Amino acid sequence: MYAPITAGPPRDRIFESKGTMFRPTTLERAFELARTGDYAGIGEIREALSAEGYALSQLDGPSLQKQLRELCANARKKPRA
Repeated sequence: MYAPITAGPPRDRIFESKGTMFRPTTLERAFELARTGDYAGIGEIREALSAEGYALSQLDGPSLQKQLRELCANARKKPRA
């Protein structure tokens, strides 16, 4: 489920449904960023999320951080088109 946007800077991942603006949750956005290959690790993802106005408290936990680190590493190994 997406959280309604109530305030904050414009975001590139906002969509509208039945007149209400939505954006991905913090976790969804973190996984999206990790898959791009543009981020070396959790620190860079945290910076990007913070700049987009997301709360970082959901990124705690060793299992989640391991998943994101692995996604970042694998995405960076893939050749870019």
